[in-house]
Amino acid sequence: MKKLIPVVVMLSVLLTLLGCGAKQRMVGDETILSGQEMPKWVGDPNRESDKEFKAYVGTSRNFTTMQEARNDARMAAYEQALEALGTYGKRRVTRVLAAAGVVDDIINSGMADEAVGSFESMGILRPDVAEWHDQQVQRQEQGRVRNYFRSFCLVRVSRSAPQEFAEQLLEERWQQAKEETDRRNMERAIELNRQMNNDSELESNY
Repeated sequence: MKKLIPVVVMLSVLLTLLGCGAKQRMVGDETILSGQEMPKWVGDPNRESDKEFKAYVGTSRNFTTMQEARNDARMAAYEQALEALGTYGKRRVTRVLAAAGVVDDIINSGMADEAVGSFESMGILRPDVAEWHDQQVQRQEQGRVRNYFRSFCLVRVSRSAPQEFAEQLLEERWQQAKEETDRRNMERAIELNRQMNNDSELESNY
């Protein structure tokens, strides 16, 4: 019985080493040291979208600390969401003006592009970090082995954001209007924007 104990211990150690080794995998010229599998939302963020929220994924560059990698991934996700907000928000403004029968240069004036950059601080974007996926990566660089961290950040943004974008922009245009006719036109456009269904074809793609 005593002779079997060392054998059992050696088998346990061997199985442990094999299990640890199985967690490492080669991807190109990198070795992924972390054991967790890549979640499906990394390659397909839309699987995490629903009727109320749109999902975006940001991927970080390589950093020496996980916190730096996470910060970078979060900013990358925010930038994607902000770009989409600008695209669909401006489309909504164009659609609202057309529905109201208003001819206005609100898009060409550059107001929309200027407004996009300020919407995060105004609370319109409101990105919510839903999930993280972190990797520890090992690379061969100039004959040396270097370890890095890489992160993936999933954020969710309300589908009502384009509507809020349009309302803010139209209200700014209303405040700047000098003629009474222009003010009434903007008031009509603002009311139409509020009445438009958020789950319309335009916002369903946002």
